[in-house]
Amino acid sequence: ETSKENDAALELLEIRPADRVLEIGFGHGRSVASAAKLTRGGLVAGVDFSPSMVAMARRRSAATRRQLRKKQRALEALGKVEFGFVKDPEAARHIVRKCLDWKSAQLAQLGHWDPFQRQDIRDFLVDHFSAEAGKDTWVACLKLDGVPLAAACGFASRREWLLYQMSMDGDRGAQCSPGTQLLLNLMSSCIEAGVGRLDLSLGDEAYKFEWCDEHSELLISTMPLTIKGLAVHTVIRAQAAAQKWLASNERL
Repeated sequence: ETSKENDAALELLEIRPADRVLEIGFGHGRSVASAAKLTRGGLVAGVDFSPSMVAMARRRSAATRRQLRKKQRALEALGKVEFGFVKDPEAARHIVRKCLDWKSAQLAQLGHWDPFQRQDIRDFLVDHFSAEAGKDTWVACLKLDGVPLAAACGFASRREWLLYQMSMDGDRGAQCSPGTQLLLNLMSSCIEAGVGRLDLSLGDEAYKFEWCDEHSELLISTMPLTIKGLAVHTVIRAQAAAQKWLASNERL
């Protein structure tokens, strides 16, 4: 086992988010996986001449798929599971409201600012996504025994879909990761429809870094105009630097 040496090598490389990394002789595949977490906007690949090592690395990937299938079976054991797109305007309004309600509850639990508290913002989003559902927007829902369990809404074009919001019921079936299962169905639908790109939009959620094959690092630009603004500017820059450092430090 060479985990300590591998970790030391990764630190010495000082891999940055946009780097392109090739490991020759990746062995068990742990270092490739670790490098992939650091290169969120780049590319990581590996080669190995040993069939047994390649098989081991594949088993690591297969373990993730087995865990997803296990959760799918667990959810199906709770009742009838259905996924579909909602095109009826009134039904779409109901699902979008659910999606925003669950998102608000999640943000409150995390202590984050909730933009959906404002009624005018909620009304605008509900009206827009329900009126254009099946045209320029889409509304998707995962149901358990006919009751919504997870929901998502986004924008659509012929070649690209953009996920705007996705949320789930925090009480029912949460241990089965219904949000992840909804996303799996959404990705399958994109493939079947010939959509070339599914944009998971802004966010630093772990699943986005694990599932996406492209990442764009965002820039934060502020210009203080007052003394108070200078203080806020300093805090924002410090927070951004801390988040970037934490994201690049695998030990944390």
